[in-house]
Amino acid sequence: MSFNLAAPGNPALVLFLSDNLDLADRLGPVLYTQGIDLHTVRSTNELTACLGTLGPSLDGQESALVLVDSESLSDPEDLTALASSLHAEDRPPLDLVYLAPPTDVRYRLAAFRASLNDCLDADSEPVDLATQLAARLEAAEAQPARILIVDDQPVAALVAARVLEAAGMRTERVSDPMAVLEAVQRFEPNLVLMDLHMPGVTGIELTAIIRGRERFSNLPIVFLSAELDPHRQLDALRLGGDDFLAKPVEPSQLVSTVRARLKRFRRAARHPPPGLAPRELLLKALDRQIQTGTIEDWATIYLECPKDGRDLTGPAAAIRPLLESEDLAARVGDRGIAVLARREGDAGLAALAESLGMAVHRGLRQGRLNADELDGLDSSDIGLGVGWCPLTASGGAGVTLISRARHAARISLRDAAGLPVAYTRETEVSTDASLRNPIVAAIFAGRLQLLYQPIVALRGAMVERYEATPRLHALDGELLPPALIGPLARRAGLSDRVDCWMLEAGLDALRLCRATGRSVELFIHRSLGTATDEGWVDRIRDGIAARDLIWLRPVIQLQLQDADLQLELAARRARQLVRLGVRLCLNGLVDGERGARVLDALPIAYVRLASTVLRNLPLNRLNEMVSRIQGRGAQVIATGVDGPKAIERIYRARIDLIQGPYVQPPMEAMDFDFLGTEGSR
Repeated sequence: MSFNLAAPGNPALVLFLSDNLDLADRLGPVLYTQGIDLHTVRSTNELTACLGTLGPSLDGQESALVLVDSESLSDPEDLTALASSLHAEDRPPLDLVYLAPPTDVRYRLAAFRASLNDCLDADSEPVDLATQLAARLEAAEAQPARILIVDDQPVAALVAARVLEAAGMRTERVSDPMAVLEAVQRFEPNLVLMDLHMPGVTGIELTAIIRGRERFSNLPIVFLSAELDPHRQLDALRLGGDDFLAKPVEPSQLVSTVRARLKRFRRAARHPPPGLAPRELLLKALDRQIQTGTIEDWATIYLECPKDGRDLTGPAAAIRPLLESEDLAARVGDRGIAVLARREGDAGLAALAESLGMAVHRGLRQGRLNADELDGLDSSDIGLGVGWCPLTASGGAGVTLISRARHAARISLRDAAGLPVAYTRETEVSTDASLRNPIVAAIFAGRLQLLYQPIVALRGAMVERYEATPRLHALDGELLPPALIGPLARRAGLSDRVDCWMLEAGLDALRLCRATGRSVELFIHRSLGTATDEGWVDRIRDGIAARDLIWLRPVIQLQLQDADLQLELAARRARQLVRLGVRLCLNGLVDGERGARVLDALPIAYVRLASTVLRNLPLNRLNEMVSRIQGRGAQVIATGVDGPKAIERIYRARIDLIQGPYVQPPMEAMDFDFLGTEGSR
């Protein structure tokens, strides 16, 4: 038994000797989020056979170890023989980690006699086990670190680049501050070396813009500047920088500072403090619950901790006694802890938020002050903010829920002396909305961001396919998902503006794919609300031509309801697009006359089923529906896939493509490992 989703890149491997399949099922997903594959075997013979099968391929692993559950051995003394067999001459040596009851001396003695120093407690939580195993598997990065150097002085940038390249790093230089975002998106640096003073913009402003992108919110940024004023240097660090180096800097100091910051960032990303899960695991859990409608009495509580060089080990330990078995606490960035929890009603959730805040508050005070100084300081003096947001106000996405809870925490820190603040912000927009509404203002300010959700084939050739969806950064820092952006834009009369932005941003993304030699099918939504304008098709044609995308055209998505309401217009525009070589996807198909009517009228290449069809339609009718669509030459997409149960129905219905949080939620980059999914089909 194994956790079959392939981890990105060349993952580390844990071979787990155990017949405790429940522990394996819980441990596998947690390890996966840290780039580690888990393969479970149920006997020593099966382990030996597995090692023989893998053979020299273990040399290609980033690292590997064997985890042995003490209950899988008939006699503790069998551990010595097993340890010897793992160091046979015909295979690479593997580390052996023992999982034993914390109070049973027999197993500890067996581990000692087998010369094993790694003996873990069998009753540890999966998150804690994963953290300890990941620490043992940690290896040097397979690829050199990528450093983006932003400096309007070419000579200074060149010198820094040569110093870092001599230390084994890859660099890219940006002299135009306005090109920083494009460079960050394309080069995907591990760290940014940022000048503080540049024409027309400061490094602090650019740092805020970079950090405004969810994917790069925790990207290390080191300022390198001739600024000698210590107050300005402190301002740069307080407003987002991770370190400050004054020009001219000694080459050895530059290299050591960059390496230290990279090491700290990688360790924080891979190995959260004990008791805290990785951010990706929390996002998956949130999206799964939101998709399945399990939201009543659930909330995310966000603790914004001080930024003073301390890690989150203390706060994690402080909140742990207050959490129940079904609660999930995760590290979110350098300063944040987010807790997914269920309590009875808003009163229960508010009480938990207050208790967590008090626990962390007391722990932080005791860490800084003498006992006689504890009284008289509130959370704002410590620098702690506590906010929470119910899942009923998630906006349909886990990342939005976390951002809303974080927004409440910052209000707590700024305006409420660190007392818990609940997210209660009204998100409705009246029909006469104006720029005074922060959401409408954000749309006009162009604070939209494109996300990409992979669409994975279940059979046939593996092609890179993504659906492009928008996300809005409101001016107050909140992140709004597509489910809210559409209705808000319609009420404000901005649908066409958002629609056009989506097209232009999607075509720009395809141009970057073409420049790097990638063949990607990008699904972009277009509303028929303005399709009466003859320029509706012309904009698509001209955008493709201007970017030289003749061989990389987008897939245009139309909604079933829109197409049915304007069927004649939709059919005419669809035929025009097909003549341009643009394929169409029909979204939200339901079983019935309306769906059949639209399919008869439009030349459709892809059909995305409504989520209710996948969940509720009897399997025999689902099979018939899929067969009818495929008989028309179209491929069928199942969306909102959130777990193995849905996958089983999809396979039995012979659906072609899937997408949803079980595969991957929408992300900021088109970097899904499509080739890695082939081994799990």
